Amino acid sequence: MDKSQTDKLGFFKRRIVKKYFNAGLDFGDAVSYYYMGECIGFQKLFNKWQKYEKKYAALGFKTIPLDDFVSGGGYGVEIDNLLYVKLQANEQPVYHADEFDSERPNFATG
Repeated sequence: MDKSQTDKLGFFKRRIVKKYFNAGLDFGDAVSYYYMGECIGFQKLFNKWQKYEKKYAALGFKTIPLDDFVSGGGYGVEIDNLLYVKLQANEQPVYHADEFDSERPNFATG
């Protein structure tokens, strides 16, 4: 989606996209250190990403996999091209945050 098309989204929708992308990058950065255990504020970062992922998907866009956010947030890889990819007709969104939440280890209990 080019700039002229994104301008047609409106202020509040563009704001959701920006918050989703930034939350994903922030969480991706935290996950890049996950092998050492959860950092302080990890759950807060996760909750924000999860919240905005649902809002972003509700706009009709494909969500971005966590691995891509880790690449972008943790290692500086450009992933802007993954934004604004529309879902196909009858395609259901993938909620990567929910998948991560159901599979992640609990460091508090080992």
